[in-house]
Amino acid sequence: MWQNMLPIEFLVVRKNYLERSLAALPVVKSGRRGNYEVYRVYEADKHTYREISRSSVRGKKLVEIYERRRRIGESLKQVDGMLKHCTNKVRELNYDILQLPGRLDSIFFDNLEDSSCKLQKKTEYYFDGRYFRSRAEMFFATFLQELGLEYKYDVTVTVNDRFVTYDFAIVFREYNRCVLFEYYGKCQDPWYVQKNMDKMKNNYQAGIYLGRDVFVSSGDENYMPGPDLIRIMLANIIALITKEHVVVK
Repeated sequence: MWQNMLPIEFLVVRKNYLERSLAALPVVKSGRRGNYEVYRVYEADKHTYREISRSSVRGKKLVEIYERRRRIGESLKQVDGMLKHCTNKVRELNYDILQLPGRLDSIFFDNLEDSSCKLQKKTEYYFDGRYFRSRAEMFFATFLQELGLEYKYDVTVTVNDRFVTYDFAIVFREYNRCVLFEYYGKCQDPWYVQKNMDKMKNNYQAGIYLGRDVFVSSGDENYMPGPDLIRIMLANIIALITKEHVVVK
């Protein structure tokens, strides 16, 4: 479904990043020993392994590594699928990645708190272990997960000594870049519009710019963007960020 929507440069950089990330993790696989569920932790030779009970203290610590390997593997499989129709020349693209000053980065993302758990009694929209305020935001999260992109929902940022909330923070670790995304869903309400205009003005004063650091979509009580449009919006954000960071040799 993402074919022909994402830049080839993004797919190549993403594939290389995912392969490095996977190689950096211990090889942990799930299995059974009799009636017990175990994790098998492989040595460097990829043949010798130690079995650790899932219910043990160490086994519980291995859950995160196992799940991370699984998620990276799924993302890598999808990227490979999108690249399979490309020529070898394209897949072996040589590039440099620019580090751009003045942009929100991975450290900024890591210091944010995902507050979606606070919404659980107020909304019916649930996906990926989170509750969302609207169907449009849930769709956006669905597509982020499809691409294996890390995100946090309902984050609070201090801007000019004010606490400002954003719907999404998305990190592109391959670029050391974070962007924010907002869905304005009550544009029929003048007070709501004015409040968000004031927030955007505060962003500008702090050097957080629309179309560079913050991306927005909007709707009202009679309209919200559908899945196809949301997917296109996300693809456009990815294309813009990639164009800024990737220099093909």
